[in-house]
Formats: sequence, structure tokens, C-alpha cells
Amino acid sequence: SVYESPTEASARPVVSLSPNWVPILYGDSVTLTCNLDPNPEGEKRYFWYRDNKKLNHYKKSFIIHSASWTQKGNYQCRAGTSEKSDTVRLDISNGPVILQAPPSVREGDSLYLRCHAQFGYYIRNARFYKNGVLINSFGAGSAYRLEKASLDTTGTYKCAASADTSPAVGNSSQTFFLRFATSLSVIISSDAKFVKSKTYIFIHSYHVTS
Repeated sequence: SVYESPTEASARPVVSLSPNWVPILYGDSVTLTCNLDPNPEGEKRYFWYRDNKKLNHYKKSFIIHSASWTQKGNYQCRAGTSEKSDTVRLDISNGPVILQAPPSVREGDSLYLRCHAQFGYYIRNARFYKNGVLINSFGAGSAYRLEKASLDTTGTYKCAASADTSPAVGNSSQTFFLRFATSLSVIISSDAKFVKSKTYIFIHSYHVTS
């Protein structure tokens, strides 16, 4: 068998997203970055995979300028001779409004949810629901913050919102109530190989209509 040094064999990169939201809308831009820590020598070549198929891209960052249906899938990366990273799922929706969250959140950290509308719409009066129950009584922007993620955070979340075709408040803007939303099923999970006994919340998203 081929020998790999302990540092190379045990190194495992992590794929991060910027902006750090999933799912995304058709046409949105997102940057995936392959992070290897520690990386004392400074890796020179990176490898990217979508649904276990190698992509023709060898840079640290993988930029999607305008997301299309063919770009959804499970992404992984390698840095040089490192192991493959854990999978990051990138789902793409046609909107018109979706509920977004970070791909993973550590227990005890704040969890942000965001109502996100397709290009040309501006969210207002966003309402967030957990297991069908309203959890915010007023609409102040498109985001909702849960102070500390814990086992009690488990549940199904949904957002509904009004949206304007102009950011200005006045007669020039036209308002719509968007009756489509996305639910996020938030599940507390633990994987000793990945998180080393720390608990993460994995966000699994799917599209529903109302």
C-alpha cells in the first residue's frame, strides 16, 4: 500500500459557503471554499467533487456566479493528498421565497433563519413558524435569530412574507403576499468522527407549497 504521512492522512478539509445560507435561489451566487486546518505548507492544488464526480476545478474557492439546476448536489473537496471533506448539500429552488439557514450550527451557538426572495423583490413583514406555531409576532426584516441552539431547537420551521418590487416605501412600490415558502427540518445530530463529541445541528431543507 502507498504510505501517507500521518499529517496528510489525518487532515480533513471543511467546505464553507459564502454567503453561509442553504438552500439558495436559482440565479443566486455563492462561493464554496476548501479549508484545511492546520495547513503548514500551504496547499497548492485542490480537488472538487459534486455527487462523487470529480469536477474540472483545482482552486481553493469554487465560485458559482449564477446558480442553475445542474449545480445542485452534494459537494466535497480535497486539498492535495488530504481526505475528502464531509459533504455540504447545495439545493437550488425557484422561489419566489425560501427559508434559509447555515448548513450546520454548533450546539450553543446562535441560529439565524432568513426569508429570502428572488431577485427584484424585497422582503418585509416576514413571519416565522415552528411546527406550525408563530414564533415571532412582528415583522422586522427578513431574519430571525434563535439565541442558543439546543435539543429544543429541533422542529420544522417555515417563513411567510410580503414582498415589494421596490425597496422604497411609497406609492411607487407594489406589494405581494408570497404564498409559497420553504420548510426547514432542524434535527439535532452527533457524529463523533466529524465533530469529535461536539453536537451540531444539521439543517435538512425541502420545498413545500401552501
